[in-house]
Amino acid sequence: MKIVHVLFNMKTGGTETMLIDIANRQLAEGDTPVVLLINEGQDASLLDTLDERIERVFLHRPTGSKNPLWLLRYARALCRLNPDIVHMHNPRALGMLYGPRKYKVVCTYHCCGDPNPWAARADAMCAISRAVADDAAGRDNCRPEIIYNGTDTSRIGRRHAGGLSAHPRLIQIGSLNHNIKGQHITLQALARMRHCDATVDFFGDGASRPMLEAMAGELGLTDRVTFHGIVSRRELYQALPTFDVALLPSLNEGFGLALTEPMAARVPVVASDLPGPMEILRADGRVYGSTCRPGDADSLADAIDAILDDYDAALDTAAAATDRVLGHFDISATVAAYRKLYDNLIQQH
Repeated sequence: MKIVHVLFNMKTGGTETMLIDIANRQLAEGDTPVVLLINEGQDASLLDTLDERIERVFLHRPTGSKNPLWLLRYARALCRLNPDIVHMHNPRALGMLYGPRKYKVVCTYHCCGDPNPWAARADAMCAISRAVADDAAGRDNCRPEIIYNGTDTSRIGRRHAGGLSAHPRLIQIGSLNHNIKGQHITLQALARMRHCDATVDFFGDGASRPMLEAMAGELGLTDRVTFHGIVSRRELYQALPTFDVALLPSLNEGFGLALTEPMAARVPVVASDLPGPMEILRADGRVYGSTCRPGDADSLADAIDAILDDYDAALDTAAAATDRVLGHFDISATVAAYRKLYDNLIQQH
């Protein structure tokens, strides 16, 4: 089956990470995935993690361009590729789709609050969590099928049982957009924790980095905070098991690959009590990690301190969390669910 994945940009983020893992796994299972990128400006280091055998199509459209010639170039590219399925990972890409077509169109909602007045143009709509599906249903008059994001757990090492590091090491993964990912809450919590020897490492980059670096200085945390910027998935996955606690203090989060990745590494986690992350952390009457109130630095500090106070119990919870991710949020389950959807759509033709 030939599947064309459509995205505006390939830049570091949960959507892009998941798309690469899906395409790589689809290729390994005998399909022919293609990645079509509409806009100019790609992250070469991220593209390098896409299997070199997967075709990449670059339209180089200037971001935000209203020139209708780009619509024609987009349509011609899809026609030339002659796919069975076009899988769009941004609803706005549906808005650029016009005219008759032979292929089936799937579109995935990757976050809450992403309006999609073009949902009727897709043959199937999906969402990465129940929280995202409910958000779309309440706004766009559609009911997306829930297909959870997956993590390539085979590439992630496991934290060995044992005590805390000499100085507890915290990690937060994600783009440096504090209004969404809440890195400023992490810095405030670090300054208020009882365990005042803890450090935090941020993996990711973004527009908030200068503000966060300045904030770390103002709080007297410069020696306890490290900004790594963008690193390869290989480097990140090798580093993960060396940390003691992973943080996801997001203010808005539809799912949370930055939660399932450390869970797969058997690292205790703290996440904001938001619907998306809670679908991962709470199931069958069990809780697989600690929670904090969104936007509340004291709540986050208390949650981290509680983990560090009884780290053996936190590691037991983390071991159960690893089993949960392996059983429910591995990339193989995501790819299998999408393949079933693709097959059903083609059979309806």
